[in-house]
Amino acid sequence: MPKLIDNLREDLIAAARMQMLGPGGYDSLTIRSVASSCDIAVGTFYNYFSSKDHLAACVMLEDWDDLVSRTTKKIKGKPPLDGIGKLFSMISDFSLRYGEVWSQYRAVSGKQTVGEDYRHGLVVQVQQLVAGLFASPAPSADLTTFIAELLLRFGSDGHTDYKDIRPFIEKLLA
Repeated sequence: MPKLIDNLREDLIAAARMQMLGPGGYDSLTIRSVASSCDIAVGTFYNYFSSKDHLAACVMLEDWDDLVSRTTKKIKGKPPLDGIGKLFSMISDFSLRYGEVWSQYRAVSGKQTVGEDYRHGLVVQVQQLVAGLFASPAPSADLTTFIAELLLRFGSDGHTDYKDIRPFIEKLLA
């Protein structure tokens, strides 16, 4: 049975995050460089992650979950439009941080459709956050899903500010 080292998984994720967010992005991330930065053999890496892709996905998922958790605390009890604005900022911040990494990740052969695989889960998660901003009666699931889609689409484009879409959301909620 392989020996597991305390906190090594977290150390591997931290090392990968530094490399992914550095000058070369996802393309510069290698299993060998991550293992070396953690002073372990490459074989030990595989006790924790099955591949470079698995490691990269874990880095992004950990950061997304952390951002969602912090944002959920910030929006609790806020008026719906203010909470929706915070969700927009959350999506924008994440997209700004990982946009290039995600593009490189998807460009790898065989990964062209990976965005659609995860997109549905993101829509559902954001829809639930939007729905949680409203007291009874909450808007329909169709409406909160549409707002989630708007937030994901425009929050991740790098060009749109919340103030640009807020009037449309106000009309939808009126």
